[in-house]
Amino acid sequence: MENLFKNHGITEKDIAAQRAIDEKAREEAWDKLRHSLECELEDSVKAADTTDALRDMYALFDE
Repeated sequence: MENLFKNHGITEKDIAAQRAIDEKAREEAWDKLRHSLECELEDSVKAADTTDALRDMYALFDE
């Protein structure tokens, strides 16, 4: 495998640089996923709060 890289002019430094780029891309993807999930959770909590508020409001009318 090393010979294949050498035959194509790819050095250890090139491989290390690509690994760093790949790692950064993975971290950014996880950060975006985490942010998306946090937003969905926040929206779900807001929806639940709205549902509770509506339930309370309708309960006042039923009394």
